[in-house]
Amino acid sequence: IKLLQGEAFFDVKPDPAHPFRVAASYSEVEVKGTAFSVRRDDEADRVVLEHGLVEVRRVGNQTEKANLRPGEMIFANEASLSAVSPADLSTALAWRDGRLIFEDQPFSRVLSELQRYYRGTVVMVDKRHDQLAVTGNYRLDNVEAAIQTLADAAGVSITRLPGGIIILR
Repeated sequence: IKLLQGEAFFDVKPDPAHPFRVAASYSEVEVKGTAFSVRRDDEADRVVLEHGLVEVRRVGNQTEKANLRPGEMIFANEASLSAVSPADLSTALAWRDGRLIFEDQPFSRVLSELQRYYRGTVVMVDKRHDQLAVTGNYRLDNVEAAIQTLADAAGVSITRLPGGIIILR
């Protein structure tokens, strides 16, 4: 499978005769029978393992590889694989349950994540809130309301325009 954009979750039964592979921008994951997610962003891919075992290789250098165990994650970019690190599965995979969960994350990152699920356009006019730490649990069934909640908590004013345009100041 070639992941062109976004994030996908796979739950694969082991079949040694038919290996299952997922390729993103910078990584290729070979499945040994497992449940995991692969996220493709412009700067890096992220692989999170829920259960089972996966081998992650960097696309630019197939000898650079790592094995993940349940509850671990790794990032791959154009230059390298990161070290394997623990993953908070309840946060990293919350999108499967229609939620995004953040703890002490910059306002700009939280807004960027919410924008991935919003069909309209969000414009942030003032960057002074970008590094404001945000902790929250946002529902994805109404992303506009989630953006409103985020703006209210940060003291950012919000203006809605026709066509799904949201302006934050």
